[in-house]
Amino acid sequence: FPVTIRWADLEVLIGMPQTRETAEYGKALILAALNREGIFDNIPIDIVATPISLQSIRYDIYITLGSRRDMILSIDQDIGFN
Repeated sequence: FPVTIRWADLEVLIGMPQTRETAEYGKALILAALNREGIFDNIPIDIVATPISLQSIRYDIYITLGSRRDMILSIDQDIGFN
């Protein structure tokens, strides 16, 4: 099901090239949004960016909730003009 991370502003990636820098910028936006929410304070978060097409990046967000349990969120972000 779709997940909305408030204030992540990933739409700013639209029109950017499919580069490592764009992926890192998206990861920083997601992490900043999660930190602003305050829900995940002091909880390890890992974000993996994967190009899934010439115009899309998938962000897989791994949030450690306990010693053996992670919450995984995935966001597919279009970066191309349609």
